[in-house]
Amino acid sequence: MTNNKILGSAAARRTSRKYVAAKKDRFCPRRKIQWRIRWVAVVAAFGTFAGALAVSAPVISALVAEAAASTGSAYSPISPIRVADSRDGFGISSKLASQDTRTLKVVTPAVAAAAGVNASDVTAVAAQVTATQTTGPGHFTVFPADKSRPLASSLNVMRANHTLTNLVSVPVSSNGEIKIFSHSGSHVVVDVQGVFVEANASQAGRLELFDAPYRHLDTRESRKLGARSTTVIDLSGRVPRNATAAVVNLTSVNNSAQGFLTAFPYGSTLPNASNLNYPDPALRSAVGSQGYVALKDGKFNVYSLVATDLVIDVAGYFTGSNAPSSSDGLFVPVTPYRMLDTREASNVPSCFKAGRVRSGGAIPVSVASRGGVPASNVYAVAANIALTATSGPGWARIWPAGGAEPETSSVNSGYANHTVANHAATKIGAAGIGVRTMSGMHIIVDVTGYFLGGTAPAVADVECTPSENQKTETETLAAEVVVLTNVERRASGLSTVAQLPKLDDAAMIHAEDQLNARCAQGYLTHTGTDGSDAGNRIARTGLWFREWGENLGCGQVTALQVIQGWMNSPGHKANLLNPVWTHIGVGVLHYDSGPQAGWDGFYWVQNFATL
Repeated sequence: MTNNKILGSAAARRTSRKYVAAKKDRFCPRRKIQWRIRWVAVVAAFGTFAGALAVSAPVISALVAEAAASTGSAYSPISPIRVADSRDGFGISSKLASQDTRTLKVVTPAVAAAAGVNASDVTAVAAQVTATQTTGPGHFTVFPADKSRPLASSLNVMRANHTLTNLVSVPVSSNGEIKIFSHSGSHVVVDVQGVFVEANASQAGRLELFDAPYRHLDTRESRKLGARSTTVIDLSGRVPRNATAAVVNLTSVNNSAQGFLTAFPYGSTLPNASNLNYPDPALRSAVGSQGYVALKDGKFNVYSLVATDLVIDVAGYFTGSNAPSSSDGLFVPVTPYRMLDTREASNVPSCFKAGRVRSGGAIPVSVASRGGVPASNVYAVAANIALTATSGPGWARIWPAGGAEPETSSVNSGYANHTVANHAATKIGAAGIGVRTMSGMHIIVDVTGYFLGGTAPAVADVECTPSENQKTETETLAAEVVVLTNVERRASGLSTVAQLPKLDDAAMIHAEDQLNARCAQGYLTHTGTDGSDAGNRIARTGLWFREWGENLGCGQVTALQVIQGWMNSPGHKANLLNPVWTHIGVGVLHYDSGPQAGWDGFYWVQNFATL
């Protein structure tokens, strides 16, 4: 069936011309939302869309893996104790120079006494490491004092005079020491939150993670934390009252000035320590840090030096003394090991290849039998997740690959070209862990240990979105439409049209809108559900143009089919071969459900413009 028409009144054509035609080959079915997540990509070079035909024409206007320890370790949390502050020459004698490495004893007598353990039994520590008064951008690596420095980062700073904190889970040497490497000059502050103590089995100190982190608090929905205020955080509704510690992500938003936040046990005095350091409010950037925070009766305190909004996401907890004795959830530390670096072709899965993760994209990270992590009996990993070369504000989240994806983020980017990291404890799936981004970015994952137990069962497909350096299936189809369009134009003695990213974006606006709203009803229209036409949608992208046109298709499964359909339809052909065009944009979208069982296809949008 064909529906070819010229739209626009005579009055409209005095200032603009618009050509519209439609040819319907099949009913356009409603597409499953999962396909949108897995296959749809909005990209600079190609739009995506797919089944009947319609036209709207011009309108003027790796390192070597080390063997893992044979036994696990139980977590013993403490009220944070400061073991180093190079500003005062305490623990570390002076400011670290560029490319400097210092040794620090973190299992001090005070730490061991607070945890109630023998220092010789400690295998690792959980510590907040803060860089301050930095001399420039760079990274820090924290590692056991008796090992060589690994290819890994624990903390990343962006500029001179930057102050930033991150949680580090790191093995210690036999005498309780770590080393800290500084890529650029910086003072360093280290606050120990707890220690891991060797155990074959234990009741207390075993990690239990929820199926997905839950949001416990968001003061943007109520009232900011006051300056120099202490707030009680009660987790006992979801966390057992006798749990020894909680795994929480603390994120500061809308802080009134630079300052810090400290999480500490309920009922205890405020320690000289920090979990978060707030940036200059002029940066308008959220900052987050995970913590293994000690609890009392399911509660902990939060002290804020300045007024700020606070978001708390709870990922899990460490068991108390009345839990069953088991080895499940015990921690096995490893020397930090780089499991993923999307900047390096040698350290990404074959389905991805090197390049930035595209906005909305996902990538699986294999951890089994790598970096000291065994092939079985792995419940979760402790990792540092770093984002860099970001395209703008956004986030990344991690979850067990093949498992249920959470709604909370693991680390947040505040602006373009931001480099930022956060610690994350996450369950693993059969395919490792999954990482999804919102905004384009490079991802680096360094694992510092694993927790014993069973792997999360698969409940969903393992996703792998090609990097920004690769074309998806729909992007390839869109590129073929551009090529075939220019073949037809050259054959008719016309100039070719150049692809324009903003026209791709405009095509995708209509593709997304029409696939669910109109194509499933069995017809095509150039009018969006908001009443817009293609000219409105192109203008929405910020593009200045003199004339525009649009072809639509639904149901065709190849670029050749849709081009042939357009060329066999007088309205579409006239639009495609209009000599006024200078630029083109294409959107292609894939769907897999419809009135015919097992039928799938594509929705296609072809936009033209004269600039």
